[in-house]
Amino acid sequence: MKWLLVLVACTVWATDPPGPDEAKTLGKPLPAISLIEDGGQALPLESLKGKPLILNPLFISCPHTCSPILQSLKKSVKQLRAEGLDFNVLTFTFDPRDDDAALARIRQKLNLPPEWKIARGTPDQIDTLFKALDFRTTDLGKGVYGHPNLVAVADGGLLLRKYVYGTELYPDEMRLALKEAAQPPPKTLLQSISRPWLGVLTILAAGMGFWLSKLYRRSSRARSK
Repeated sequence: MKWLLVLVACTVWATDPPGPDEAKTLGKPLPAISLIEDGGQALPLESLKGKPLILNPLFISCPHTCSPILQSLKKSVKQLRAEGLDFNVLTFTFDPRDDDAALARIRQKLNLPPEWKIARGTPDQIDTLFKALDFRTTDLGKGVYGHPNLVAVADGGLLLRKYVYGTELYPDEMRLALKEAAQPPPKTLLQSISRPWLGVLTILAAGMGFWLSKLYRRSSRARSK
């Protein structure tokens, strides 16, 4: 019987879609959408700005990895908050069958604190958020979905900064992800150039354009003779 359970689990995990393409998502903003909390009130993602944000996608009837991920996340969050780290947590379902009552049961079962956000959304809202996260699911039938095992971490400006993978989310790796998200995002080349030098480069570029244009006109006149 034990080997049969292992075989079933491996069969389900083998159908999980690939993880996100980090080159396309990291550093990009989360969409300006509004979800619905377990109490029925609207939850705009914009309202979670100002602190790093852990995003925990799941579906409540998941028979395999969602529950271990959520339970280990709860343990890590408790420890990290005891250390003084300040951040938001958003657990959201992508199963359209999950209603407010189902969300409330999860909160009660795990005794999640009020500041831990639990939400649902319309299929369009979830699809928009999943595109930003590059989080893909596979409908396996009978209310079961294949999905990557991860949480995502955004910074206080809601720029996606990190993924943490696995069904066991350890405090050490969550701490590193949150501290990275609390740092200013890396500057682009233009942002790293100081304002005076940017002005100088602009003048040089304009001068270069002028002389290239003048050389082109001379060349054109020479060819026309």
